[in-house]
Amino acid sequence: MGKKWKDFVKNNPEWPILFVLLVPIYCLGWYLSLNFGNPKIARYTTWSPRENKIAFECIYLTSSDYKDGLINDGIHLYPMRDICIKDVTNGDIIRVTEERGKYFPAWSSDGESLAWISTIQPGYQDEIVVWHISKNNYQNYQLPKPLRHAYDFEDKLEWIDNDNKLAVQGTGALLDLESGEFTYLPRIIEDLPVRYYLVSPDGRYTAVVLDLGDEGGNLQFIISIDNEIRLIAVDNSPHYEPPSWSENSKYIMWVAADDDKFQHETIFVTNIHSGDTLDLGLQSDIDIDYPVWSKDSNQILYMSFFDELHILDINISEDPFDVYITQHDIIDIARRDIMYPFSVSKGGDYVAFPSDDNQKLIVERIID
Repeated sequence: MGKKWKDFVKNNPEWPILFVLLVPIYCLGWYLSLNFGNPKIARYTTWSPRENKIAFECIYLTSSDYKDGLINDGIHLYPMRDICIKDVTNGDIIRVTEERGKYFPAWSSDGESLAWISTIQPGYQDEIVVWHISKNNYQNYQLPKPLRHAYDFEDKLEWIDNDNKLAVQGTGALLDLESGEFTYLPRIIEDLPVRYYLVSPDGRYTAVVLDLGDEGGNLQFIISIDNEIRLIAVDNSPHYEPPSWSENSKYIMWVAADDDKFQHETIFVTNIHSGDTLDLGLQSDIDIDYPVWSKDSNQILYMSFFDELHILDINISEDPFDVYITQHDIIDIARRDIMYPFSVSKGGDYVAFPSDDNQKLIVERIID
């Protein structure tokens, strides 16, 4: 190295001038890339129903983030997130917000509106913002009380009841868009604290996971919006993934251990009308992360061990209730290349997910 440096100095006597010029140019390029380039980190992807756009939480690192260290948003030591939209047809990325502290983008069923949760700093008053895209009109709805905790992917925003309401899944907060009023589902049911809520897409039912603490795990309930409680499934194994509704609001799926030792996970599907629960009978998987339904309710997708995307084609019959896997495909993905959750396009042809190591948005075709 010493000889090469001496040769360089000997052959380039003007090297100090080059050094002085290159350093500012490099710093300027670094600054511009942080402020005006593509986002450095992507989180929480969601496809538009029109299939040509993907909304996601984006993080732009700017010079101000390095003054006192990175901002702690309660989950990661990153700057707080903005909302971005990626145009799938041309690859362009548009930064929708610039104030930061924006979470959980959610498309309306026609793709005309995009909603998200907004907060300036953790602990401040939260808002739901609805952006009517074609009119470029914004509506802000201030939550009467703050959300349950920091913004993790278990809590998410979803349109329900034919786009007449927005539900903050996980917390039990419901926004009636016509009246602009919020209602909150009860935090205690049968003297037990609620760990998680999940309102069905049609707005008629709410799945509730009750937290039993040290008493053995969690119980699964189903309740109607008017608080009439109907028990549909009981499970005492630990629950790490939130339950997931089918798009038609007929079924709910949840992950649990299928033995007393909790060494083998499987997926259960419950028919909310009959109350019947069936095990999909996964034999080889012991790690099931963030399972989701496809839009047509005929597929279930989940990740396993960070590097496998599993696609289950399922057949469901109503009477008698039966559900089974007709095909099980696996797509290998580079290890630790994925961050949960991921989103399936309406047609079921593509899946989008945020990358961890590469820090970019990945779109993967899942049907040849």
